[in-house]
Amino acid sequence: MEATLRKAKGHIWLAVAATLIVTVLPLVAVYTFQEASGVVSPWISGLLGATFSIGLALIGAALWRKFGSNDLVFSDLLIWGYLRRVWIERRLLRVSLQATSVLRDELDLSREGRAAVLADFASVIEQSDPYLHGHSRRVARHSYMIAKMMRLPKSTVETIRTAAAIHDLGK
Repeated sequence: MEATLRKAKGHIWLAVAATLIVTVLPLVAVYTFQEASGVVSPWISGLLGATFSIGLALIGAALWRKFGSNDLVFSDLLIWGYLRRVWIERRLLRVSLQATSVLRDELDLSREGRAAVLADFASVIEQSDPYLHGHSRRVARHSYMIAKMMRLPKSTVETIRTAAAIHDLGK
């Protein structure tokens, strides 16, 4: 986990370069276009800048897929994606240490406390993958509703809800 964080930090120069390319280069192009053509319409300038920026981002993503790292997507190279990735990696490291302590019985926590730590861990895992965002909460909610409809005992319903909330921890 710490090696991944160090590796993410090693890409800072790429993050700055990629961000400058998809933000500053289109601004320079729009300014040059305005000076050369005399067109100063904010609509035309905005459309031209956005189109150029999106085009550069698509080219950058294609080049990154071909020549870059398999464990880092191009959007993580833009400074905002990079900062989000470093923040998530740090949070994941902290929560995984807590979860490890819970699993080894090193912390004196109630059952609810253990479930909260593990649910927090599942939440961090979801944040690292945009396709999973909210998945565990939805699974927990649906499992809870199904268990209630089955008229299971309240303690069983709560156990099912907790298990559903942390069902992806193996990822």
